[in-house]
Amino acid sequence: MPITTTPSGGPQGEFSTYTPIYAQTLSGAVSSITFSNIPTTYTDLVIVSTNITTSSGSGFVSLRFNGDSGSNYSNTYLTGITSVTSGRNSGSVIYIIGDTDTTNPTSGISHIMNYSNATTFKTSISRCGYPTASTQLLGHLWRNTSPITSITLYGNGNLNSGCSFTLYGIKAAAPVPKATGGDVITTDGTYWYHAFKNSGILDVKTAMSVDYLVVAGGGGGGVAGGVGGGGGGAGGYRTSTSYSVTPQGYPVIIGAGGTGAATTYKNPNGSDSVFAVTTSAGGGTGGSYDSFKAGNSGGSGGGGGGYIGGAGGAGNTPSTSPVQGYAGGNGGSGSTGYAHGGGGGGAGNTGGNASGQNAGNGGPGLNTLSSWLNATGTGVSGYIAGGGGGGSYDGGQSYYAGTGGAGGGGNGGARFISTGTAGTANTGGGGGGDATGDPKNGGSGLVIVRYPV
Repeated sequence: MPITTTPSGGPQGEFSTYTPIYAQTLSGAVSSITFSNIPTTYTDLVIVSTNITTSSGSGFVSLRFNGDSGSNYSNTYLTGITSVTSGRNSGSVIYIIGDTDTTNPTSGISHIMNYSNATTFKTSISRCGYPTASTQLLGHLWRNTSPITSITLYGNGNLNSGCSFTLYGIKAAAPVPKATGGDVITTDGTYWYHAFKNSGILDVKTAMSVDYLVVAGGGGGGVAGGVGGGGGGAGGYRTSTSYSVTPQGYPVIIGAGGTGAATTYKNPNGSDSVFAVTTSAGGGTGGSYDSFKAGNSGGSGGGGGGYIGGAGGAGNTPSTSPVQGYAGGNGGSGSTGYAHGGGGGGAGNTGGNASGQNAGNGGPGLNTLSSWLNATGTGVSGYIAGGGGGGSYDGGQSYYAGTGGAGGGGNGGARFISTGTAGTANTGGGGGGDATGDPKNGGSGLVIVRYPV
C-alpha cells in the first residue's frame, strides 16, 4: 500500500536519501502484489523484502515492470554454497529471490537503477541470503526504454503470509560544501558561497578553482573644527577568478573600519583585508582642518576637509589593475563662505566635490557582484564599498551635508542640524564627515569565496 513519510523514515536515519514509497506485509497468501503509479522523481528504486512462498522447497520470487509479460527479461546469477556457480537465463520475468520456502524466510534487496530514464534499457541488481542453502547475487536487464511506473511481484505458487516488501525511492544527495569556514555558508544551487564578516580560516577539502571578492575596511570621516569634514573613502574592492586552491587552510583577514577623527586631526585609514594572494587597501580617512585638511589616499580616497579647499585623497593606492577604488572629492573653501567637506571616493566612482551650499556626496560603490551579495545577505541593496558623504557647516543658512555613496557609505552631518552616520559594517563603506565633533567610523570589510556546486 502507498505510504507517506519523510526521508528521516528511511533506513539510513535522519539524513537518509531513501524515501519509502510503498510498504506491504501479507497476512495471507496471494499470487502477486503490485506497486503502481511509482513517481518518476527519484534517481533509483530499492526493494527491501522478507520472502516466504507456499513452495515446499526451492521457491523463488520474481517481478515484472509495467505489466510487461514479454520475453525481454534476462538474469545473470552467482550462487554460493560451498562453491560458486553461475549462469544466465532469459524469459518473461526477473528472478530477484531464489531458494525460499514455507519455513525459511529469505531476506533480499533489489536495486533498480536509472528507472525513470526514457532512452535506455533498465538494469537492476539483487542480493539475497537463504539461511540453510545459499547466497545469491543476480544482475538483471529489462530490454525496454519506458520509465518504470509499476512493479508486480510474484512467487512460485503464492507469496505467503509474512512476506513484507518496502519500495524506496532514492533521492539525489543534497550537495555539500567543499570547504568549511566563514560566517555565512550558502548555495544558490550553482555555487557555494563562503562569506567572511570576521577574520578566520577557509579550510579547503579538495583541489578546485575558486572566485573571490576582497573588500577592506572603509575610512573614517573627518571633522573640521566648526566646518565640514571630508567623508571617509571606501575600502579597496578587488576580485579574482579561477584561483587554484588545494586541501589546506587559507587565512582570511577582515579589515576594521577606520575611526572618525575625534579632533581636528585625522585618525589612521581603514585596515586592509586579505585573502590568498590579494590584499585590498583600507579606505582613506576624510580630511579635517588646516594642515590636516587633505583627505588621505587609500583603497578609495577620503574627501577633503572644508577649509581653504582641502584636496580629496587619491584612490587606488597602492595601484592595482583593475582599480580598487577612486579618489575623494575636494572640500569647499572657507573664504567663499561655504566650508563643506568633499565626499569620500567609492569603488565605483570618485567622491563629489563640495559645491556652493552643498557638501560632496560619497562616491558610489559597485553592484557587479550583486548575486554574491544577495546570496550571502551582505552588501546594501546589492551594492558594496560606497564612500562617505562630506560634512556641512551650517552657519545659520540652508547648507546640506553629503549623502553616502550606494553600498554602505555613511551620510555626512550638518553642524547644529544633524550628525552623520557610520559606514555600514561588512561593506567597506566610508564614514560620514561631520562638523559637530562627531565624525563617523568606516564600515568593516568583507571577503566572499565561491566555487561550483
